[in-house]
Amino acid sequence: MNLHCKGLRRALALLLLTAALSGTALAATLELDSRTVSCLSQEAFSEDASALSGVFISAVPSPAVCTVRYGTRRVCAGDVLPAAALEQLHVEPVSDAEAECSLYYRPVYSNGVGMASELRISLLNGKNQPPAAADSTFETYKNISNCGTLKVSDPDGDALTYTLVRAPKRGTVELHEDGTFTYTPEENKVGKDSFVFTAADPAGNVSNEACVKIKIVKPTDRAVYSDLDEDAQYLGVWLREQGAYTGRTVAGHLCFAPDEAIGRGEFLIMAMHLLDSAPEEAALTSGFADETDTPQWMRPYIVSALRSGVVSGAATEAGVFFRPSDALTHAEAAVMVQGLMKLPQPDTQAVFSQETEQTVPAWAQDAVAALTAAGFTVELAAAESPMTRLEAAQLLYQVCAFRQAESEKQAQ
Repeated sequence: MNLHCKGLRRALALLLLTAALSGTALAATLELDSRTVSCLSQEAFSEDASALSGVFISAVPSPAVCTVRYGTRRVCAGDVLPAAALEQLHVEPVSDAEAECSLYYRPVYSNGVGMASELRISLLNGKNQPPAAADSTFETYKNISNCGTLKVSDPDGDALTYTLVRAPKRGTVELHEDGTFTYTPEENKVGKDSFVFTAADPAGNVSNEACVKIKIVKPTDRAVYSDLDEDAQYLGVWLREQGAYTGRTVAGHLCFAPDEAIGRGEFLIMAMHLLDSAPEEAALTSGFADETDTPQWMRPYIVSALRSGVVSGAATEAGVFFRPSDALTHAEAAVMVQGLMKLPQPDTQAVFSQETEQTVPAWAQDAVAALTAAGFTVELAAAESPMTRLEAAQLLYQVCAFRQAESEKQAQ
């Protein structure tokens, strides 16, 4: 189908003279429905469609995949098409199967011929893929409810619904719309339990069955916190069982103080304890200007954290201060945790949106990005806000869960 256009014939002659000297342009990609005929446009062939005079077709997709037509005629290699004809091109898939193919061409402009270009065509059948569910493990304490998250992924990112296939025998479980669940053991029950679930997408695709294996642990004592609700009680007892924080007793009531801002020094020591980072045994000094105001028992931890690069303090005209009693921010907590765990560092641009990046201070972005990429829940919008004791417990629980999961992977 050689169209009789003198301007384009002259351009084609120029093309043949310059082809050996030209490189290859970056590919453009179109996603088309493999179940129907799709039309093309000038914009598919050039970013500046208004300046396009036409195109020289150098290669067409395999006829086993699709046919490109101009009206009823098949487009072939060697065709020269004016720009107006591009609006009348259409792609006819051979079947509704998903496939990849390419149309190769050179754009023709009034002032010359463009670089060799590839128009990649992805033929998609629009079929919704089923979600995938995975087995997981879960732990709670005797007579204490705990919340978890079902391990499910969906290729299409659809909202999912969850169905309980086999109920637990030593307790009850409630599946929530957001993919979380609440497990409540029966009174005084300990040992192993499990439940099986599936996930379904709006198209009716159902995942494979997955099992959540549960371990009900007997705590060292039966004490619970008077100021924690049922959902948070597990975290309080867990932190106590780890020897990181036991709470305080007020008029005979054991209290956790969940809404109280946690101090920088206290969080650092709790994190070091849970990650088995031993403090300095030698009587060393940190050199911080406020060291004499720091409780004696805290000092070895701060010295150790400083020597290992976990903390650095804040420089002022009066010296460098650690400020152990100041309220800890979410950003500071992320920096401390990353300093202790040394997680792989991702590209921060791949983690933050433009909006959330502005809420995280520059000095904490690498740490926050590393934790986020590793699957930690980080309050990006509240990065510079004080962290409560309950929020600290939630983060530290994630730290220990992550470390345990990594250890299990290495043992396999």
